[in-house]
This record gives sequence, structure tokens and C-alpha cells, in this order.
Amino acid sequence: MLRFLTFVLSAAMCGTVATDSGADDKKEPAKAVKVTATELMKEFERSAEKFKEKYKDKRLEIEGEVFSVEPDAKLVRLRCNKGDGVVKMAVCEFPKLPKEQFAKFKKGATATIRGTLSFFVSSGGDILIDLCEPVK
Repeated sequence: MLRFLTFVLSAAMCGTVATDSGADDKKEPAKAVKVTATELMKEFERSAEKFKEKYKDKRLEIEGEVFSVEPDAKLVRLRCNKGDGVVKMAVCEFPKLPKEQFAKFKKGATATIRGTLSFFVSSGGDILIDLCEPVK
């Protein structure tokens, strides 16, 4: 009787495992990491290596002040620092955004953009963000 009960319990457990392993394999898209353009630049300036580890190839949701809009180049630049001196920016590329939709971006206004960190261009001091889409 004990052997029979052990067998039944083992079979039931295996059935559960088999059922669980056949679960829906669809993955939800990774949630974007929310950060301001200013915070992004400060993190890079603190440690370029940690910055790259944390953000490389990750989806970001960046909020910042629009510095410039270039519909022909499909770019929006968000200001990463305040004050005098060299302006550092998050350069956001919108390869799929129709040219007429760039009108929603106004210089000096706050924008939220979702995109993927490409890399950092140290010579110009800009952070490059690819595959962008407007959030607001």
C-alpha cells in the first residue's frame, strides 16, 4: 500500500511539473528604466564603467528639456546639464517617427522619450539613444 501511495504521489508531482513546463513562453517586453536626462549624465560622469553596465542595450524612459529638434535628421536633443559651458545632451534618434510628428517637440519644453542606450560619445559629451519613440 505504501509503495502504491508513493507511486501515485510521484506521478502526480511529475504531472504538475510537466504541466508547468508547458506554460506560456511569451515574454512581456522589458519595462523601461525611468531616468531624467540630467541623472543619466551625472551617472556617466561618476563612473563610465558602472554606467555602461547598468544601461547598455536597456530600454530607457528619459525625461528632459528639449534643446533642439531636427526633423530632417530624425533627432531630438534633450539637455543634460544646466548653466554655462559646454551643453551636454541625450541625442535621441527616431527612425520610424513621421517627420510631421516632430512638431510636438518644442524647444525648452519637457519631453519624455523611450529608447535604447546606444553608446556614449566622449568627444562631444553626448549620450546617444536609438530606436526612440515619444511618450509625452
